[in-house]
Amino acid sequence: MGKRTIKGKIHFSFFLLFAWFLFTKDLFSFLTFCIVVFSHEMGHFFAARKLGYKLDNFVIAPYGICLNYKDKVFEQKDEIIIALAGPLINIFLSIFCI
Repeated sequence: MGKRTIKGKIHFSFFLLFAWFLFTKDLFSFLTFCIVVFSHEMGHFFAARKLGYKLDNFVIAPYGICLNYKDKVFEQKDEIIIALAGPLINIFLSIFCI
């Protein structure tokens, strides 16, 4: 069985956000923003993967990373677990950084 590839793209508005941080000379905040958003979305991703859902594609945008799954309908219990995974990662990172 061949390796499955996941398609991804970057929304044009993400480049606008990067340009803004570049213009304001605040690349540290941009990097921090990217790390926080990426880790938050990876919390959702790993929870969904653990529950057996397969990622189809993703879009990186200023408001986060939009994860699109092959199974568009989640079971209610799974959806709650997946929804809580992202904020729990942020709480963990906040405590770790303090």
